[in-house]
Amino acid sequence: MSSVTHPSNNQSERRANAGPLCARCGCTEPWGESSWCPKCGYYPVVETAEEDRMGWRAEVAAEASAEEEVEPNLLNCIPGWMWIMVAGSSSIFIASVMARKFFETTSDHQSYWAWTELLVGAGAAFIAHVWAAIVAKKIDDRLNVSDVIVNWMAVWQPTITKLPASVPRLWMFVWGHTAVICSLFIIGGHDTSMFFRQGPVEDTEVLPDVVGAVAAAAKSQSTEEESIEDALHKIGDPEEMLAAEAAKMEDEARKQEAPALPQIFCAVFGLRVDRRGTPTHFLLCGQTRGELQYVGTVSAKSLSRETLRSVTARLAKTNQRRPVVRTIHSGIWVAPKVTMRIEYASLAADGTLLAPRIVSVEPEEWETKQSDIDALEKATQIPDPSALLNLF
Repeated sequence: MSSVTHPSNNQSERRANAGPLCARCGCTEPWGESSWCPKCGYYPVVETAEEDRMGWRAEVAAEASAEEEVEPNLLNCIPGWMWIMVAGSSSIFIASVMARKFFETTSDHQSYWAWTELLVGAGAAFIAHVWAAIVAKKIDDRLNVSDVIVNWMAVWQPTITKLPASVPRLWMFVWGHTAVICSLFIIGGHDTSMFFRQGPVEDTEVLPDVVGAVAAAAKSQSTEEESIEDALHKIGDPEEMLAAEAAKMEDEARKQEAPALPQIFCAVFGLRVDRRGTPTHFLLCGQTRGELQYVGTVSAKSLSRETLRSVTARLAKTNQRRPVVRTIHSGIWVAPKVTMRIEYASLAADGTLLAPRIVSVEPEEWETKQSDIDALEKATQIPDPSALLNLF
């Protein structure tokens, strides 16, 4: 016989043997075809995925909080390439200030430095601008020459957009303009005549026996009991006598061997000094083309210490704010009172003197000396024959 089991009995047995079906409330009531608990509404698929996602977020938040927190500020927002650009510009500025401080105002070294920095900076800025224009032309075919000259924003927009990959062009452009500005407004002293100025010719000729001449002079003034050394100390400092005798012989040899050079009377209207305030060069004005103009800059090395001190004392009371003649050179301006006799090799087309050298410092002031010269020229001037005929 076959035994028939009642359905209600099987359902009760399954309910009795089944464990809790809901993980939240522990309900053992069957869910049927539903996917959530009929008692508390627990939905395992959705809530398990949400728990996993929240767990991942919690782990990331924990790792972020474990790291050292850096407060955002302006310095952290500046990129590294901009720091390099600022450092380069600062280095150019500091080098320009040092060149202005340590080079003498009148020395050619300052002018060479200023011209070199100006030309190198202008060349770097020009190359960077052309480079940026070539890159912009590849992107926009409408870019023409006038845009390269006038519309710099259109030229540099592609370079700025591609930063930091295009930063070398920007560095070159900024550093070049920094060098140009520092050369013009910090170093200064751009002497345009320095490239055409003739340097002094070194005298390699061996001077005569100066020591023997001084010793003979000392021996002639000494007695039999005195030695030559005592006689030297008696008549003066041996080093000064040697220097004076050497300068005298050198002048005599130059006068005998060198041809006579033309000379002219000039007035000092400016001077340049070293760091100690001692004059090193004098700016001269004269009438080389019929009117008073700048004629050259002459070194003060040929003057003795006493003469230089006397000239400085005469110029100390004549300071003025502007030069009496137009010039591109820089210096300390004074009234044209001190007159100098200047020897020069030749006269340039613009009226300046080539290779000038101080022959002597005249005791008369410039106005008195020039009036005497004009009067002498009028007295010795040959009258025009046509003017003589008009008298009859």
